[in-house]
Amino acid sequence: MNKNITRRDFLKTTAILGVSSTLNAVDLDLKSILWDEEVDVIVVGSGLAGTVSSIYCAQNGLKTLMIEKSRQIGGSSMLSTLEMSIVNSPMQRKANIVDFPELLAKDMNKAGRGLNQYEHSLNIAKNSTRAMEFIVNKGANFYQKVKWEKGHSVARTICPVDGGARGVMQPLHKHLFSLNEVSLHVKTQARTILKDNTGKVIGIEVLKYDKKSFKTYRYKAKAGIIYATGGYSRDQSFRTIQNPLVKYISSTTHKESKADALKYLIQAGAIPVHLSLMRFAFSIPMDIMKYGCMLNLKTSSRFVDEGSSRQELAKAILMSMSENNTKKYPIIVYDTNGVNSFADNGLLKQYFKTKIIKKFSSIKEICKHYALNENKVAKEIITYNRFVKSGIDKKFNKFFSSNIKDINKAPYYTITIKPKLNYTQGGVFIDTKARVIDLLSNRPIENLYAAGEATGGIHGYSRLISCSTPDCLVYGLIAAEEIVKKFKMQ
Repeated sequence: MNKNITRRDFLKTTAILGVSSTLNAVDLDLKSILWDEEVDVIVVGSGLAGTVSSIYCAQNGLKTLMIEKSRQIGGSSMLSTLEMSIVNSPMQRKANIVDFPELLAKDMNKAGRGLNQYEHSLNIAKNSTRAMEFIVNKGANFYQKVKWEKGHSVARTICPVDGGARGVMQPLHKHLFSLNEVSLHVKTQARTILKDNTGKVIGIEVLKYDKKSFKTYRYKAKAGIIYATGGYSRDQSFRTIQNPLVKYISSTTHKESKADALKYLIQAGAIPVHLSLMRFAFSIPMDIMKYGCMLNLKTSSRFVDEGSSRQELAKAILMSMSENNTKKYPIIVYDTNGVNSFADNGLLKQYFKTKIIKKFSSIKEICKHYALNENKVAKEIITYNRFVKSGIDKKFNKFFSSNIKDINKAPYYTITIKPKLNYTQGGVFIDTKARVIDLLSNRPIENLYAAGEATGGIHGYSRLISCSTPDCLVYGLIAAEEIVKKFKMQ
């Protein structure tokens, strides 16, 4: 809610918008509606998925309105590297890498632990190349090489030149606003989805902010509405209802990554999927955590295999904090051998400069600094060192490779480990044509589409790295193609 809006004003507004448990049952007399604006298609959200959808619709002659609730366009896509997994890209072919859609789909489902729908994984994989070519033709620029990412069977990830904002989003936005059929409304929040008495989506009510004032408007969409509104990582209240463990952690996403659009989609009859599943990130590389011993600051005890995957490690940290009723994040203790094992030698200098890492002359000094129980920590270190020497972790089954040493060489170092939210796998359920599916009928809601992080069920337990971008590209493009196809048949 805008800080300039009073509670009384907000309640008046929600009354005007008809926000209630009967919202989905609203029938509208088409002859009596006074529309503030009429277009062919409305795209809600200006990130990658929404931008791709808008470009395709506009270049095919549809009058397109893009609405964005923030002051600036781009959303979380402007903060992302937008690296993307593409099957049979020119970069792969140049490197003589053999890849096929079924292999990427298999990799995605392995990361998702079978909780995602295979047909969506395969659909993204099959359409990834043509979707990538679509944005390249609109100015997106990529390095002509391919890299391998963890969890992928082959090297298939391509990277934008100068990052996602400069390499992809800025060129796409420049192309988008060169098209005559596009208009943009910022500071415009999507609210009630309007249907006629047959259940077909015909428009949307919005709350539009203008300095200290606000007003509700009704926009008509003749051909359809595409929701490309992103996730809800920043919506502390909503996300905590879905997953209490994430109540206090921060997020790497755009500050407007809230659940408001999702709530209106659900009220319009959409099926919510996987709302409690979330993906985590850390401020340090995962592969350097294995060289140290992680301790809970309240119990002074080790509680996890430090070499776990990002999802498992984040879950263990949050569970440990919850079980011990503490908001203090754990630390990893390294000795000199541990930090010397960091693959990137420049990393240590960077961490000292940014004060991510702290240096201590002894374990005793560490305990004093963090108010840890010195006897407990000493015992934990002794036990951990015994496990390292034997090669068997009897507590947490950590794999000790030959370059993981025991912790006994001063000086010592610590890093506070804070998991952050960087993606929410939950959203509304769509079919492979990007049509939003109705909860009661299990059929598509006519004229309602969704793409990208607004959708759920596509990535399952954990989204495979560099796969959110092709998801946004493919379903943003497919949603627009479906609308254009239907529009031209009318």
